[in-house]
Amino acid sequence: MTQNNIAIENRTGFVVFRPSLLQQRITAKHTVAVAGSSRGGTSTLAYLLARSDFPLGNVGDLNYEDKDIVKAINNKQVLRKLFIERNRDHDVWGFKVPEAGFHFDWLDIELRNPVFVYVMRNPASVARSIIARDPIYGTNIRGFADSLNHAFRYYAHFAETLKRLQSPVILVEYETIARSPVEFCKDFYACLGINIAESEVLDIAKQISEPGYKNIINK
Repeated sequence: MTQNNIAIENRTGFVVFRPSLLQQRITAKHTVAVAGSSRGGTSTLAYLLARSDFPLGNVGDLNYEDKDIVKAINNKQVLRKLFIERNRDHDVWGFKVPEAGFHFDWLDIELRNPVFVYVMRNPASVARSIIARDPIYGTNIRGFADSLNHAFRYYAHFAETLKRLQSPVILVEYETIARSPVEFCKDFYACLGINIAESEVLDIAKQISEPGYKNIINK
């Protein structure tokens, strides 16, 4: 199927834009960038990568965010230096930073053979997660509405950016992961060309279906 001359492939719980180019990139040196709304499920995808020993940069907490890139996300000069260092150390590497979605246009040019993974979660679920964890938003109607707008801002920006990107994009529907965790994990790893044992996939699928899975990193 094509839309605006961009090939689209439906997979188990996600959609791949430019699948042919994706297959070319995963056989070469490349970089995987995971983004989406905060409280939107990006940690689940980063967890999958971490469990496969995929290099995710300077990860020092249970959110799997690269501290160096988070700190420098608005400093292009520092980011370029980081990218050079990571490219030198790894043929294949990646990072998870939710706000990186606002910089995909620039990253599309600056990263080495980028593959973008964007996670979308039901905005109502994002809002509920935000108000449960961030007292700034409160628990009243206005706080919930502001939390909804938080998710909409991320997703609306991504939708516009998607029209311009030249690199492969994997758009993940977060809710489908819980419905078919084994099938999702198998297809996601296969899509990225990551070889991982069947027993490991089954354990990962089990973990992401239960609370507390973030406590197991690079098992």
